[in-house]
Amino acid sequence: MNVLNRAAIKQEARGLLSVDNKWFKMFFAVLLYYILSDFSYVTNLFGIDDSSAKITVSFGVSLLSLVALPFGAAVAGYFLNWLRGFNPDAKSLYKEGLDNFGSYFAGRFITRVTIFLWSLLFVIPGIIKAFEYSQVDYILHDNSKLKASQAKRMSSIMTNGYKSELFILELSFIGWEIAGVCTLGLVYIYALPYMETVRAMYYENLKSNAIEKGLIAPEAFMSEPPIYNDFQLEQDPQSPYDIAQSYSRQVDVEPDNFAENEAPEAFEEKNDAERFSENLQAEEPEKADENDTADNGENNL
Repeated sequence: MNVLNRAAIKQEARGLLSVDNKWFKMFFAVLLYYILSDFSYVTNLFGIDDSSAKITVSFGVSLLSLVALPFGAAVAGYFLNWLRGFNPDAKSLYKEGLDNFGSYFAGRFITRVTIFLWSLLFVIPGIIKAFEYSQVDYILHDNSKLKASQAKRMSSIMTNGYKSELFILELSFIGWEIAGVCTLGLVYIYALPYMETVRAMYYENLKSNAIEKGLIAPEAFMSEPPIYNDFQLEQDPQSPYDIAQSYSRQVDVEPDNFAENEAPEAFEEKNDAERFSENLQAEEPEKADENDTADNGENNL
């Protein structure tokens, strides 16, 4: 099964954006986030040459980037909500970021630091880790209660075997990036919502693939794991990823092996019953012969 059919996904994304010109609304909803998260060009924009002023501006830019960091997961969720038919507005995006500021900040900050540390070894390991953890923002949106380590682990599972396809996807966007630079950013009005929509569609496919293969339990993508009985309410709460791990172990066990390993007594009882039945069948002819002999003796008398 072709999980990530790039051409089909891109065509579907263009179809979604074309309905009621959604791309226009999407762009202006996320514009503030992108301005705050990439404000490093401000020194060149205003021609600041003074060294002390540059230090002050750089500090301010870094602070703004940190403040904007949690909203990256909210942006990922914003495009997922469009795919899921919720028709979100810009207000919901920034409200989500504020409501989950702490968990989103921790998850994204730790992930960024991890990628940076891998990049210190060589560039290639850093790139690989960037694609390995590329789904963390979407995972945090689906389940904001996950720890950063849990979200990273789930992203690793989801992208295992698909990192090269994610890399090719980003390469396919180079034309849009070049056009954006050449048009002083005007192309991004359409290109930005388009690229983010395609990435969100990739996440949905990777998520469905991981669930269908039994790699991650559906409950891992829920903020509140479902309660199946009253007894579970009395137990210590289990983290969603622990549920995912146990679900994986159950799926990995083959039914035949399970029957042989977990229920040997049942097979022994069955074999004993079969042997007992065979013995009865063997004894019946002997009893019949004895009865015939007894009948013949009575007749002779």
